[in-house]
Amino acid sequence: TTGQWVLITWVKNGSSMSFYRNGQLFSTAAGPSGNVYVDTTDDYHIGGAWDYWSGSLSDFRIYDRTLSASEISNLYTSYNSQISLGGDGQSTGINLQKGLVGYWPLNGNAKDATPYSNNGTVTGATLTTDRNGRANSAYKFVGTSSQHINLTDQNYFSPSVSSNMTISFWAMIPTDAPAVGD
Repeated sequence: TTGQWVLITWVKNGSSMSFYRNGQLFSTAAGPSGNVYVDTTDDYHIGGAWDYWSGSLSDFRIYDRTLSASEISNLYTSYNSQISLGGDGQSTGINLQKGLVGYWPLNGNAKDATPYSNNGTVTGATLTTDRNGRANSAYKFVGTSSQHINLTDQNYFSPSVSSNMTISFWAMIPTDAPAVGD
């Protein structure tokens, strides 16, 4: 949906991949069985990997485990981007801190809010307003290689991440984005 913030969550559980939008399952697919190839000698990017993102992103998270459907729903319904990593991380009996190995709120910088401090470096992306109307709390990308957030420390890619992991982030595609297939 263009012009609206959406929570996207991708889950890999063994050879199964699931995709959630706003806490609701919208697609599943068979993936490669076993481990995902993770090249820890290469840099990773928020806003770009094999292709580059056009739109805004905030609250980017990586878990070294598979979040359950109820955890993903809870992440969406009770989302608080300023969640305290020093607290118990509990919300209605679900611990959203368990297995959180990378968390970039993108609120004015690309610092990792986990104890792992896998801080990113912003290249070309510009600060923008997030889904709650807070200025400088998300980053806008125009879909080119000159705009991304570089993550050079892959400590969050432990062996357990290779076969079971979750990536979650808030995204907004601009209203002037080209239609699929354009």
